[in-house]
Amino acid sequence: MAACGGGVGPGRAGPARLDFVRTADSILVTPPLDRGHIGIEVYDPATGRILYGHDNERRFVPASNQKLWPTTTALHELGPDFRYRTPVLGVGFDATTGAARALVAVGRGDPTWSERFYPPDPVVLDAQGDTVAVPRDPERSYRRDLAVLDSLADSVAAAGVTHITGDLIIDATYFDGELVPGTWTFGNMNGTSAPPTGAFVVGEGVFRVRLAPGVAVGSDATVVPMAPAGVVPLLNGVITTAEGSPDRVTDRRGPWSDTLRLGGSTALGSDPETLRFPMTDPVRFAADAFAQALRARGVTIDGTVRVVHDSVEAEALRRGVLPGLTSPLPAREVATWTSPPLSEIVHNILAPSQNWIAEQLLRTLGAERGERGGWREGIAVETDFLFDTVGIDPAALRLQDGSGMSHQNLVTPHAVVQLLDYARTASWGPVFRDALATPGMRGTLERRLPRLVGRLSGKTGTLSSVNALSGYVRTQDGRELIFSILSNASGLGSGPVVAAIDRMVDALANGIVPR
Repeated sequence: MAACGGGVGPGRAGPARLDFVRTADSILVTPPLDRGHIGIEVYDPATGRILYGHDNERRFVPASNQKLWPTTTALHELGPDFRYRTPVLGVGFDATTGAARALVAVGRGDPTWSERFYPPDPVVLDAQGDTVAVPRDPERSYRRDLAVLDSLADSVAAAGVTHITGDLIIDATYFDGELVPGTWTFGNMNGTSAPPTGAFVVGEGVFRVRLAPGVAVGSDATVVPMAPAGVVPLLNGVITTAEGSPDRVTDRRGPWSDTLRLGGSTALGSDPETLRFPMTDPVRFAADAFAQALRARGVTIDGTVRVVHDSVEAEALRRGVLPGLTSPLPAREVATWTSPPLSEIVHNILAPSQNWIAEQLLRTLGAERGERGGWREGIAVETDFLFDTVGIDPAALRLQDGSGMSHQNLVTPHAVVQLLDYARTASWGPVFRDALATPGMRGTLERRLPRLVGRLSGKTGTLSSVNALSGYVRTQDGRELIFSILSNASGLGSGPVVAAIDRMVDALANGIVPR
């Protein structure tokens, strides 16, 4: 434990003000947190002094503090105004007949193809002017996830394409063939917090299944995947039980199998429920959904729906070279989709701590500034920025993914503070700051530290036995301080650790802090 810059005399402390140093020191030595590992750094950018440090040069698993690296790197390398652009090419398209020999959608990893980037349901008010809770409609959510594909299909039809005499082809080569980072654990594979990524994906890699009781006790429940026909193989073992009995629905699906196996029971007369699962092949899901959207607009497809992962074949297709042809056909862009700007994407990563979009962004860095769209290449772009531009010691970091799901990520509190200090004066700094979570606003700090509304912006982190909070806080005397608190190996649930972290941050903002 170390407080740098001198203490504050006891005569200056009012009865209601905590001394930050004493608060932090006490938390570090008091059970049950004394058996864990906590790293802390508090830095004053105005003076360039570390005001408090405890194990701030030791490495910790950061959990979702990991998202700070790809978001800042992307803002620096690509700029806040960067947008993903997804073209659709009509190969051999004849505007007179409306026929195209093939349609090629060139995936570019756009992470915004979900209801998250569409306006929320309209607010409904009662007679007293209070907001009425409107149940979420899973069918409407599914349609919003497909809204970009619907718009692309509208544009294809508006361009005059009515008939594809060959295949609908999805070029998925912008990213390499890996679906998840290699350091994720087996337990991540069937959870919605860690769905597979891809170059052409809707719904953030997650789909919904609607489940309702059957017509009589003993009958099969009704289970309907919200997905293109045939994309989700399903074995329904859910039985309808007597009214009032508890619902006990189980699911099982390994990473080696795409079949979703549902079992258990649901009570007669119970309300339908919506289950959520990761897609096993998210690009195939989106490809079939795009074909469905085209057919709904009268575009016939004589051939198959193909996903291409081979870079040489994909490059030839983009030039209009189809299998069996010796010379290229004209490849005309018949539709395109442009995403919201990176500034909005970063906000939707940091404030809610969204894992899947963070992984898409890291792979985008590899594709845009590295050799290819893979995790290793994206991390190489990150480390070039963090080491060469920010000046972080390479020994301080070990990066394995973009979201922080991997327990093999390692960072020091000092490195986090260095990055936050660099971002403070960067041209893209205001965009980054605006994207962080804040108390009282929608995000991971919405219900935490209510006394710090307007004075705190930060990034949280939570994994098993890992909790973190790093960011910017304004003190009562008007100073802005940068801090990073990383807790590992507490062996506790998040509750007591988060409470301790919040006590320290509250003491930073409202108590006595060294100068």
